[in-house]
Amino acid sequence: MSALADSAMAALLEPLCDMLADKLAMRLERGQARLISQSRSELGPRQHRAAVQRRIQNDEGGAYKRGRKHLLTLEAYHEELAREQSPSKERKTKPTEPAKTTGTSSGDFERELVAGLRRVQGRR
Repeated sequence: MSALADSAMAALLEPLCDMLADKLAMRLERGQARLISQSRSELGPRQHRAAVQRRIQNDEGGAYKRGRKHLLTLEAYHEELAREQSPSKERKTKPTEPAKTTGTSSGDFERELVAGLRRVQGRR
């Protein structure tokens, strides 16, 4: 082919290449927006990584590990957020026990305190 034919072919293919590049860029951007990394996760990095590892081990799907990045699909991410906020989730900490009472009410305590203070003041 001559240089003229090459330039004519390039001129014809240029708009097609630009259109293809734009479409590919849009698809890549959409694909990345559907994957949530631990750095952007509301779960926090540790819980996000734990969720990815659990989903991979249990074959639950929606989780990927690429190098050091732990990724969840948007759907899996929403499931994990719902799981985190569900009331049936087991507590990691033990519930605090109510304070033990000695059987006296606060009114009794107050009366005893005032009486003791009066006795102390009377000795001075």
